Amino acid sequence: MSRFKLGVIVLALLCLVGLIGSIYVYQLEENANGSVSDRFAEGYASGLDTGDSQGYSRGLTDGTNQGYTQGYGAGYTNGTLNAPKPTQAPDRYDEGYSDGVSTGKTQGYNDGYNKGTADGLSNGYSIGYLNGTKDGAGSGYNIRDPTYSEMQSFITTDKTDENTYNVTYECHEFTRDVLKNAFNQGLKAGYVYIEFAEGAHALVCFDTVDKGLIFVEPQTDELVVVAVGNNYWGYVIVQFDVIW
Repeated sequence: MSRFKLGVIVLALLCLVGLIGSIYVYQLEENANGSVSDRFAEGYASGLDTGDSQGYSRGLTDGTNQGYTQGYGAGYTNGTLNAPKPTQAPDRYDEGYSDGVSTGKTQGYNDGYNKGTADGLSNGYSIGYLNGTKDGAGSGYNIRDPTYSEMQSFITTDKTDENTYNVTYECHEFTRDVLKNAFNQGLKAGYVYIEFAEGAHALVCFDTVDKGLIFVEPQTDELVVVAVGNNYWGYVIVQFDVIW
């Protein structure tokens, strides 16, 4: 092959390579200015939606947690500071206390008055009867201790036990009348005052010359035994006194 032909072939190859290169460069430019640009926009839009959704969800969660924490702390602090103090609380404690004291005084007074009246009446009545019986019977010299038989005869004929017991005629009245009747017959009798843990009772006694001290229940004419610790009509005797 001549050098001329070889040169022509080389030149042709170079032209071909140049042409291919030009076409390739042109295609790259076209892709850069067209297809590639469109795909970027499409990818960007799709990625934007996905990222927006993911970011919103994460941001909502984080924001809610953070906001709750901050909001709770601030709210608790302000709530504590603004909470009504005991002196400011509208619970009307002082008003209720004053009303309670007032009502309590009234109730307490009534209860105390009723109890005091009952106790005072009972104690005063008992002591008054003791002294009244003693002073009323006197200490005359025309009375004497009876024999046991005389005492029994008097008790049998005396009608005091037939009287009716009521709120104005009780054990004191029964005892008083037996003492008065015994005195009128010249017999010495004693007023017996019995104390129980709750309440008291009265009856009579005779110091007989032959059988000693005899106790008599004036409401029934029954001969009874009186001693500390004994049970009398369902009550235990804690103390008793005899007044002649």
